[in-house]
Amino acid sequence: IDTDAEAIEVAKRTHQGNVQIELRISDAQSAFSGESFDAVVALSTIEHVVDRPAFLRTVGRALTSGGIAFLNYDVGHFRSRDLKERLMVPISQLLARIGIQGPYMKKVNDAVFREQIQHEGLAVIQMRKHNIGCLKGFMKNASDNAVMDWYEFEERLHARFSLEELDPLMLSTTFVVTKP
Repeated sequence: IDTDAEAIEVAKRTHQGNVQIELRISDAQSAFSGESFDAVVALSTIEHVVDRPAFLRTVGRALTSGGIAFLNYDVGHFRSRDLKERLMVPISQLLARIGIQGPYMKKVNDAVFREQIQHEGLAVIQMRKHNIGCLKGFMKNASDNAVMDWYEFEERLHARFSLEELDPLMLSTTFVVTKP
C-alpha cells in the first residue's frame, strides 16, 4: 500500500508475475478491512506518517493473529547536511497541518512509538538499529556473501552495544511487531 501511484507502478513492474505480492494505491492511515496478511512491511515509512496511531490500527487490522510487521524508519532527513532537506522537515510539518501530507517528515521517538504500538494492541518482538541508508546502494551490487557479512557485523554490534549506544551511529530503526 502506498499513496504514490508511480511507486506502485514501479513495484508492479518489478514484481510482475509474483502472486504472493499485492500492491495497491491507498493511504495506510485510513480504514483497511476485510483482508488479513501474515506479514506487513513498512520500510523507510514511519517518519513520513502524520497519524501514527491510525497507521498502527491499520497494521493491526491487516495482520493475522500471530502475523508479523516490520516497521522501519530513518533519521537521515534529520541528520542531513543538505540545507534543503533540513528546511523541508519543519515546512513539511506545517504543510501537514493544512492537509498537504505528501512531503511530511517528523523524527520518531523510539519510546513514544513503542507505547503507540502497545496501545494499539500489538506486541513488540524486537527492535533493531541499522544503517539501511548505506545498505540501499551497497546491496544493489553486492554479492550475497557481502550482504551476509554486513548483517553479521550488525549482529555483533547489537551483541556488544545497547540500542541507545547504537542510535547515534545508525540511521535506521526497525520494530518487529506481532498481533497476539
